[in-house]
Amino acid sequence: MIFDFNPYDHQLHDNPYPIYSRLRKEEPIYYNEKRDFWVVSRYQDVKTIIQDPETFISSKGIVIELDGDGRAIKDHEFILKPLIMMDPPQHPQLRRLVQRAFTNRRIAQLEVVIRKLAVELIDQFKHKGSCEFVSAFAGSFPVSVISDMLGCDPKHRDLFKQVSSQLVEKMGTDIAGSERLVMGLCGILNEVVEDRKANPIDDLISVLVSSEVDGDVISDKDLYAFVFLLLVAGSETTTNLLTNAFLLMDEQPEIRMALLEDPSKIPQAVEEFVRYDSPAQGLVRATSREVEIGGVTIPANEQLLILFGSANRDESQFENPDQFIMDRKDNNHIAFGFGIHFCMGANLARLEAKVALEELLRVMPDFKVDHSGAERMRAGAIRGMASLPLTFSVRH
Repeated sequence: MIFDFNPYDHQLHDNPYPIYSRLRKEEPIYYNEKRDFWVVSRYQDVKTIIQDPETFISSKGIVIELDGDGRAIKDHEFILKPLIMMDPPQHPQLRRLVQRAFTNRRIAQLEVVIRKLAVELIDQFKHKGSCEFVSAFAGSFPVSVISDMLGCDPKHRDLFKQVSSQLVEKMGTDIAGSERLVMGLCGILNEVVEDRKANPIDDLISVLVSSEVDGDVISDKDLYAFVFLLLVAGSETTTNLLTNAFLLMDEQPEIRMALLEDPSKIPQAVEEFVRYDSPAQGLVRATSREVEIGGVTIPANEQLLILFGSANRDESQFENPDQFIMDRKDNNHIAFGFGIHFCMGANLARLEAKVALEELLRVMPDFKVDHSGAERMRAGAIRGMASLPLTFSVRH
């Protein structure tokens, strides 16, 4: 295939799905010789890779990083390695320590707090008849939830959101800038962590600093890395889920009408939103040995961009994959990953999206997108909107 697949290409960001379809049909295991990385696009191949963490490792990086010549950077040393960038045996050890904070029971108990935070944000703009959805709600809401869970001072929420957004923008293209942002974030977190060691309360950081499994405790470095992952991956996923959902409901108003008529369908709709337009379109794995995948032999120490966004549109797995089907049966999407790296915060993201859609549709059921001011994110394999102006009838 004479084709330069580049995850940072703006044309790809605008609409990746025709390109994904072409990859699946013509070259499902694709090698970009110019940039020196592989792309895997079919559902079964993607799933095979994420089920084999010993062969396809995460510790070499989870995004394609390009140097000044546009070639992939390999073997980059990272200041912090969050859980998503760890391999066995370190990964299961740390996951056991932090999973106490993400039990189904603990997440379910958060619904009252999550709904309160959503209503507080909506109250700030519902009487205006318009808002820029990302800054007014979609970007602030998940950061507020995670900040509250961590026990951080509310005054840090805007800074957390700013750092999170900048990190996503710089990821893969400005390594030095990303590392400066990470270190700045650690400086803020250090104060909270040290205080909770001496004065634990009922918050997530207190749970984490006191976690112990078989004599193991979490190190400060691993704790910072985990909180960093929560703030960035956790908030950006939900932000993009919501912006993608509102954009789609504007384009296909029958989806919105179905949810307004029967809000009990919202959890089903959330699953289809993340399948249809996955907030995280892909992650990277590196081969620890020579391996055959999809009939193609890949050498050791190669980078593979595995496309969740393409896998979730694979016609061999999903009937009518390019259609949004509210009550889709057997919706086995992999938008939250699979295997040992399945997103620990998936149920939190689902709950946040459910609450947000319930409260937002109640207040602005007739919203319209002002497409003249809408702007898509330009951030590698992250898919969402940087700006999404909405207008709606004022509710009294």
